[in-house]
Amino acid sequence: MNPESAHRLSFKGLEILRHIPGAIPLVRMTYCYSHPSLRRDVFGVTFKNPVGISAGVDCDALFYNDLGNFGPGFVEVGTLTIAPQKGNEKPRWLRLKGKKAFVNNYGHANQGVRKAISNIQGNHPREDLVVIANIGKNNDTPAERAVEDIDRAYTLIYDFSDIVVVNMLDTDMKYLAAIIDRITTVRRYNDNNNPILIKLPPDISREQIDIAIHTALSYGIDGLVVSGSTYNLDDTGCSMEHGELTGAPVFEHSLETLKYVYEKSQRLIPIIVSGGISTPEQAQMMLDSGASLIEVHTALAYEGPSLIKKILKHLVAVDRKRHPEKYTKKKRIRKEK
Repeated sequence: MNPESAHRLSFKGLEILRHIPGAIPLVRMTYCYSHPSLRRDVFGVTFKNPVGISAGVDCDALFYNDLGNFGPGFVEVGTLTIAPQKGNEKPRWLRLKGKKAFVNNYGHANQGVRKAISNIQGNHPREDLVVIANIGKNNDTPAERAVEDIDRAYTLIYDFSDIVVVNMLDTDMKYLAAIIDRITTVRRYNDNNNPILIKLPPDISREQIDIAIHTALSYGIDGLVVSGSTYNLDDTGCSMEHGELTGAPVFEHSLETLKYVYEKSQRLIPIIVSGGISTPEQAQMMLDSGASLIEVHTALAYEGPSLIKKILKHLVAVDRKRHPEKYTKKKRIRKEK
């Protein structure tokens, strides 16, 4: 089965689970894992744990609660655009099973931000789940008009998500300052000061990263999303001419980019890292290298949804080893009468 058909079938299965008595509590009992040491306070938002599901899984904000039943601390929906779009021509999603990777040329197919808002209104997020909205420009919007697209999408989605990520994947970085200036102005006129994050595009140069960091700090942006995916398909042997490589092969690139952003920003801005995380050990490495939160995506297809629980249990085990004093039970002292 091709990846896109498998993806649709999986979500049809999640939809069916909603109607089976006792199924959702059983799923949560099987896959969820909690511990006080996993809690994170980032961007002024409380996350029950630092592991999330990245954008590109729930493109229309239909299944974030279903995905939340498998234990993530947050789900990033989208990418959402102001107008609906069909995305690129098929085939647009290729599985590289031997590499535990995908080549994705999906083209941000989605039903538009208004439809996503309608979906959210009809299915309120669980209290313990943070929902992040990832927004970008439409594919047929000229680069010089990206500001208008993102401004309109941001204004609509603002009250319906906990955090908004501005996705610069298909937008020229020279327009970043204008985009951020516009949406931070919109934010000033809202009652809630919801966090804004910038998602850096794949294969971004060091010079562009420096500009993004400077812009983020200058405008009071709350965080960055660092992706290690790449458009370089030279070593994949795949049949697609264009596409974004995700999964296990991009881990080292993600880690290297994360370390650069962390040091260059002088640790002044929180970072979500997304790309290549396939094992609990890799998740720990990302957190130790400066990430405040991490996201998984491709690995869920190869390792299954139990990966999230494995990562969380590993994080607690490492924390217990590093800080045993936090886990020592206090002995009760009985007072003599």
